[in-house]
Amino acid sequence: MKIAVVRGDFLSGWEMPIFEPWLKRHEVTLFLGKKLVGNKFEIPKGFKVERLFSPVDLNFGQVRRLLMAILNRLFIDAHVLFGLEEGLKGYDVVYIAETFYKFCWQAVQAKKKGYVKAVVAHIGENILFNNEGIWGRKKLKQEVIAGVDKFICITNRAKKVLIKEGADPKKIIRLTQGIDLERFRKSHEAHETNGINGKIRLLTVSRLVPEKGIKEMVEITTRLRQDYGGQVEFIVVGNGPEERWLNKKWITHIPKVPHEKMPTIYNGADIYLHFPVGSKTWLEQWGFVIAESMACGLPVVALDRGSVREVVGKGGMVVKNEKEFSGRIRELIGDIRERKKWSKIAAEFAKKNYDVKKYSKEVEEVLAECQK
Repeated sequence: MKIAVVRGDFLSGWEMPIFEPWLKRHEVTLFLGKKLVGNKFEIPKGFKVERLFSPVDLNFGQVRRLLMAILNRLFIDAHVLFGLEEGLKGYDVVYIAETFYKFCWQAVQAKKKGYVKAVVAHIGENILFNNEGIWGRKKLKQEVIAGVDKFICITNRAKKVLIKEGADPKKIIRLTQGIDLERFRKSHEAHETNGINGKIRLLTVSRLVPEKGIKEMVEITTRLRQDYGGQVEFIVVGNGPEERWLNKKWITHIPKVPHEKMPTIYNGADIYLHFPVGSKTWLEQWGFVIAESMACGLPVVALDRGSVREVVGKGGMVVKNEKEFSGRIRELIGDIRERKKWSKIAAEFAKKNYDVKKYSKEVEEVLAECQK
């Protein structure tokens, strides 16, 4: 089977363990832009890569909101891959992400022209009628929804939204994403003491943008610091405009960490914090970092926004507001037995529910069925 994975400038290192097993049985080509946005990673050997120009490349690997707003209005959506339709000739199935990117529409057009047999879409979007404010975007989405053969929804919330937007429920398959459990796992000695050098290390891994709640977490941990003194340290991994809030001496900011080294970061912490306040156009869709931190045995305290409650499940603590968030952290800081209990619960939940090998096989089966 010839599989085309179309991601434009937004291929993520978190996705590669999903695609890698396919290389044993299929020819897999990644259709990308020239300048990937976000943390850089090395694409594993075996993948064919087609680099096509996209207007998003003008961001030079970053996301400049004003420039993107201009580009989106010029192209309906700036995620166009010039030459994509012709490039897809001869492929059996195209695997796209979401319904609102222009490259998704291009994949559907390639199918209409007979260049490909089928189009399958990964869906995480959980805001009803999102990304429809620009002229022409609603029509683009509806054409994609009508032309896709199967939708793989990674949460129940995403499935409900997609149905309300007009997708045929018979085309929707609900699958749960996974992570590399061989890489992300609890080390034997992690989280077993009263912190390192007497400190409790609170950790968050995130793009540093307003909707991720960085400012709010700094305010919350500052109050904790005032109550617990030098016992509390806050570690932030990621980069972005919200870095300006990380000017406290007791906050350790690590802008970039290679994905393969993240297990060490998780295992060096005591509690994982997730506070995605969201915005009008984004609510947490899944959160690989939640699953990764749980797999490494970190007790998780997370704000109930978007699909967070679905992903955390019974593996961590999901709270409704800032007061509850602070309260749960205090409970964990003050009681090592609670931390040990939730560490065990988190690791066992992740192992049971978030195996990327299982998810990869399930997606592969959907792709194979569609192209017959």
